[in-house]
Amino acid sequence: MKILIIEDEILVAESLIRLLKKLEPAAVITGPLTSVKATVQWLDSQPEPDLIVSDIQLADGTSIDIFTNYKFTCPIIFTTAYNEYAIRAFKVNSIDYLLKPIDRNELENALSKFHLMKSKFNDVIYLEEMKQLFSNFHNSKQFKERFAVHSGRFVTLIPRYVNMADINCS
Repeated sequence: MKILIIEDEILVAESLIRLLKKLEPAAVITGPLTSVKATVQWLDSQPEPDLIVSDIQLADGTSIDIFTNYKFTCPIIFTTAYNEYAIRAFKVNSIDYLLKPIDRNELENALSKFHLMKSKFNDVIYLEEMKQLFSNFHNSKQFKERFAVHSGRFVTLIPRYVNMADINCS
């Protein structure tokens, strides 16, 4: 799993990285990115991470503006010292909103929510793919197994795979 950290306070970022490494030891942690400009440049040049943990207020603007204008599907855990952005945050792929200082249990719960949502999302994708696969089989072209030939008042059924020379048409 790849986690991107967006945080302009270095001590907070270092603390967050340490905490994430304890909670998600297999995760690859990128960042911290410290500004809106740096984040936009990174998002334009890198593959989308699995998860973003982002401060809201950065030196050159709010990270919510990035996620409002940038089209992507990655879930976000917002971290902030302010509770006034909560409603705006949940409109841009937010799965949690943690107030600073970040509590280990709250971050752990947010990560659990992320994993649960990811597994449910993967299950839905899998089920949709299976439905599509089976609908292709169900809707595949069916060929006739026999043909009806009318001759006067009589109907003769001819199998699809037959040598026409073997048919008595008299």
